[in-house]
Amino acid sequence: MNSLSPTVTPPGPAPPPPPPPSVSSPGPTTTGASPPPPKGEDAPVETAVGASPVPEPAASSSKFSLHQVVTVEPRMGPGMNKPGGRARVTRVHQGLFDVKYVLDGRGEKGLSEDLLTAIDKKESSPLRSPRRSGSTRAAAVAGSSPPPRTSPSTAASPSAGAHQRKPSSAHGRSEKNPQPPKA
Repeated sequence: MNSLSPTVTPPGPAPPPPPPPSVSSPGPTTTGASPPPPKGEDAPVETAVGASPVPEPAASSSKFSLHQVVTVEPRMGPGMNKPGGRARVTRVHQGLFDVKYVLDGRGEKGLSEDLLTAIDKKESSPLRSPRRSGSTRAAAVAGSSPPPRTSPSTAASPSAGAHQRKPSSAHGRSEKNPQPPKA
């Protein structure tokens, strides 16, 4: 045996493979295999090739749909400062969601379902107010009247509460003290 190459295995018979889980062995094995499961637990059930034991939800059957408004939970801690808030789902992929926040427009990618909460449209006010057509807006403006004008007698009284400027001529010159124009 060569002492310079420690990774070379000596020639000889290969170690026997570990027995299947259904066959009980008389004692623990020392071949480096994992220990047998405790007596109270069953052996892991193997499924057919290609079938997973837990079906993953498809994008169409996920809890949140594309463009849905959700609330993102805040995640604050050492080295992480993500305040959360209301966001719109922009992408759904493999159980993870990409969102874009409504107020500041920043986005986050790869959020799990447990961080998101759906917003019930009935209990909250709409995010976008209903838009009025031009004719409705014109009718609303035409129906309102301008504020009432005060009469000259009430405007001059000190109880009116409004201080009015005296009318003056152009360029700050008063009529009492006329100044010649600068040449």
